[in-house]
Amino acid sequence: MAIVLTTILVITHLTAGGTDDVAGGGESGPDDAQSEDTSESGSGSGESAGFSEETCAAFDLTVFEETFGSAHDPAADYTAASSGEGYSSLSCEFATEDADEVSVYAYGWQDSETPASALEVSREGFEDSPDFAVTDLVGFGDAGYRTVYESTYSVQVEYHFVRGALEVKASTSVPKEDLSAEDAAAILTDISEQTVPLLEDHV
Repeated sequence: MAIVLTTILVITHLTAGGTDDVAGGGESGPDDAQSEDTSESGSGSGESAGFSEETCAAFDLTVFEETFGSAHDPAADYTAASSGEGYSSLSCEFATEDADEVSVYAYGWQDSETPASALEVSREGFEDSPDFAVTDLVGFGDAGYRTVYESTYSVQVEYHFVRGALEVKASTSVPKEDLSAEDAAAILTDISEQTVPLLEDHV
């Protein structure tokens, strides 16, 4: 089962999105288990409901809002949760009133080997592409990396890391005219630092 799930994650990383999106930013999981509930997402309650859509409401989006200079628009958010044999996932996609976005995807596995293997293969895929700058991501877990892709008008940044059996991917895109890759990184660092305590006890 671990081999099959690892293969699915690798395919997702290498095929999801185009060059204007950070590759691998899409969430994976059984489609028939996904649902949408945007009424209270990103309210900053700080209370975790595990791998459930309600957990998206626990994120504090202050850094996200302040960096983009636009208020959070809960009506434009998308949340989803799914589970399978030895696997759970949570997707929280947040948006501002100006349509700026940040996404965080978390996966809970039965073991730590599966996400670690998927991360390693995914990183190798990015490193093989001349379009992405890949650097180590330190301080979030057992292993991780950051990718940066620059297009004509925007910079896309993604964090991907594992902490035990918890795997996390977070991504955002900022306009090059107004913001930088480090501005994007500040948003992702804040989101990632919130994700670990919200979910690591539920893996």
